[in-house]
Amino acid sequence: MATTAAQGEDYLSQHFDNNQRVRLAGTEKSAPVVYTTTDQPKSSVPMSTNRKISATIISVSHLFALLALYDAFFVAELSQGLKWFFAATIMYYVTGVQGITAGAHRLWAHRSYTANFPTRIWLMCMNSISNQGSIITWATEHRIHHLHVDTDADPHNINRGFFFAHMGWLYSRRTDAFAAAKKEVEVADLYADPVSNFQDKYYSYISIWFCYIMPTLLGLYFGGSAWRGFLYLGNLRWIMTLHATWNVNSLAHLFGDRPYDPNQQASEHLITSIFSGGEGWHNFHHTLATDYRACEQDSMWKWNDPSGIDWRFNAARFWIDLYAALGGVSDRRVLRAKNLNH
Repeated sequence: MATTAAQGEDYLSQHFDNNQRVRLAGTEKSAPVVYTTTDQPKSSVPMSTNRKISATIISVSHLFALLALYDAFFVAELSQGLKWFFAATIMYYVTGVQGITAGAHRLWAHRSYTANFPTRIWLMCMNSISNQGSIITWATEHRIHHLHVDTDADPHNINRGFFFAHMGWLYSRRTDAFAAAKKEVEVADLYADPVSNFQDKYYSYISIWFCYIMPTLLGLYFGGSAWRGFLYLGNLRWIMTLHATWNVNSLAHLFGDRPYDPNQQASEHLITSIFSGGEGWHNFHHTLATDYRACEQDSMWKWNDPSGIDWRFNAARFWIDLYAALGGVSDRRVLRAKNLNH
């Protein structure tokens, strides 16, 4: 499915009209097949070797993250431990919000804005540090999530419980419904983009470098310790990023208000938005998925909205708007919710 760079650069504008762009983003109201939720969804195919390896790495990295916390509060001097902890926190927030929230999610999965080649390369690097699978894998699964939300085809179906939706799905077999839905979802644009296509081809090497080796070297250069660089900037930072994203699949599908579509389980959840950089305004997002803001927000910082909408924390929008101001982003899509039930 590989294509040339020339094909990828203008693929969307050349081959898809606006309605098709919405379809590419996984927001169509009527999918070819409608799936339901069953108590015991059929999963006839065993976990792949790659997914088993990924699950093992996630488990081991949790142990290293706990070791980092132990080092911060019981081994290192408190001031030194806190410096490493805050460095990991800042790194998770800067890279995760750009690489996952602004990049894999709002750009590649939903095509809610357009980014030029250099900006996409930068977002790809941020995404590789965040290490949640390649952009193509992430965006494909997210489109399936939107098309078949809270059904057996949903990769992290909340109806299978909080733990499953949060992280248990990464330790479980894929359902047969998910496998069938994967064949239906449109992903031609993802493979046509030379940036996401390149990352997908070499993801194992790219992710190891960006997620583990580079943070270790940063720890050595700036902090004088490769070991603590690996512990804090590699593992602790990565685990923070993972749980910030996983909260969207669990917390934001269980708790909070549903002012835009009360029939959706996705909800408005402030805590999730804070940790993910703006992904917790989830009822709006599942109702109007291709809005680049992923919430109803006319300005970056709005404490008193005359329309009656509460303030919406949205760090990812800050980055997207910054890229736009620098000339790297255009075609930011804004959808209005005035005709919705809220």
